[in-house]
Amino acid sequence: MGNTAKVIFKMKKPCANCPFRKEGAIELREGRLDSIKAGLLQDDSTVFHCHKTLDDPNGKSMCMGAAAWLKSNGRPNVLTRVALIIGELRDDDFAAADQIIDHSPIS
Repeated sequence: MGNTAKVIFKMKKPCANCPFRKEGAIELREGRLDSIKAGLLQDDSTVFHCHKTLDDPNGKSMCMGAAAWLKSNGRPNVLTRVALIIGELRDDDFAAADQIIDHSPIS
């Protein structure tokens, strides 16, 4: 997983307008964030990509806000669990995200 994990987890903190932020989140249509969360919970192999990396020629990265939300709700996805095991992510990587994301479950 080496280089793949580096690309997938190159974002080490939520973007300034990450949809998972408590404040400053990008505006989404009503219900969209709950839909994203439901999709993430439905299948733990699902990856929600960071909107800032969608056109990155080096590859898309997982949204750190989504990864932190899943982890804070006891549901880290498969890629996050593997990245933690191989050392590509550390629990410390989630510390900053935990302070700024909205941990609330689906409303």
